[in-house]
Amino acid sequence: MNDKDYRTVSKMIEYCDNVASFFDGLGDNFEAYRVDVRTRYACDMCVIRMGELVGRLSDELKARRPSVPWAQIRAASEYLTRDYDAAEPELIWETLRQDVPALRGVLLEILAENELDAG
Repeated sequence: MNDKDYRTVSKMIEYCDNVASFFDGLGDNFEAYRVDVRTRYACDMCVIRMGELVGRLSDELKARRPSVPWAQIRAASEYLTRDYDAAEPELIWETLRQDVPALRGVLLEILAENELDAG
């Protein structure tokens, strides 16, 4: 993995961790999330930034992990950026609660593989 990919993956993990920290105290309470505008906006921004970072990853790295929905991550960013008023909190909630933690796990695996390759 090149240095740019390493930094980009590391930054994406940071955004995943931010989402998790924003959820501290909310648990599985969708209603608490729905009414907490700061948390919603902060999480939205993390999704937007992760989508932008996907565009910086090399095609080689993305090809090594074809099961990761790279295009969908990018599309989620576009959706929140360009059609923000139409964004459905329930859909975003599901993404944040299920997809972001799963993505974090894959990104950690990618970094671990890089450490093994370098060692």
